[in-house]
Amino acid sequence: MKTNRIFWGISIMLFGGVMLLKTMGIFSFNIWRIMGPGFLILIGVWFIYNAMVNPKPSAPESLTIPVEGAEEIVLNLAHGAGKLQLKAANDAYHLLSGKFNNGIDSSVNRIGSVAEISLKPFSDPVDFVMPGNFHGVNWDMEINPDLPTSIELKAGANESILNLTKVNIKKLDISTGASKTDVYFSEKASYCTANISAGVAEVSLHIPSNVAANISVQGKELSSIKIDTNRFVQHGDNYQSTDYTTSENKLDIQVKPGLGEINIS
Repeated sequence: MKTNRIFWGISIMLFGGVMLLKTMGIFSFNIWRIMGPGFLILIGVWFIYNAMVNPKPSAPESLTIPVEGAEEIVLNLAHGAGKLQLKAANDAYHLLSGKFNNGIDSSVNRIGSVAEISLKPFSDPVDFVMPGNFHGVNWDMEINPDLPTSIELKAGANESILNLTKVNIKKLDISTGASKTDVYFSEKASYCTANISAGVAEVSLHIPSNVAANISVQGKELSSIKIDTNRFVQHGDNYQSTDYTTSENKLDIQVKPGLGEINIS
């Protein structure tokens, strides 16, 4: 990102210098006739430079968020092109820890006993004009296994693997674009709600054997829906475990499929 700013800063200075010489009468040609081709040449040089000098992603940035008296977690994730992985930590010493390549923009808002964590890719203003990241946005995170947790994920063209089997998850909201998403639901949470909104995506939802589920699918005409009907009995657009009313562990899922594929087992 720093190299990106230096390269384009020097390029702008060079163009400015040429325009100044033109204004001073040192150059007599029409500078505007070469601006377009010159800019295209610079873009080509930039792509070649990145491929030769920066063939591998930079070392990931580490982030650790302490508990500091929090009793509940609200996690907001905005993820672009790349890969996102989330699983339960082996201990409860931190709210969240992880490694993030190409930087991370994070914030923590503590209201009473609730810690609201927001994570999104680091955004450089120069990268908006001419991207310097050619390696994707790859996140590898671990979250506190004990505290009640709500997660909202807004994803673009990415791959997400949410292994929540050991997480005390109570709410999950996912909105995806052209992506692949795997969710392994918690086997320890007594009650959880999930809202899944998928675009041109492949979404696989894995429900533990000790969890009873009530599944509602809205607008499935243009998508491929595969649900284990031996376990989840179909009633129109609803699918439900036979022991849902008596189970100690329950999961309510609302699915809005797009043009992709939904697999629930």
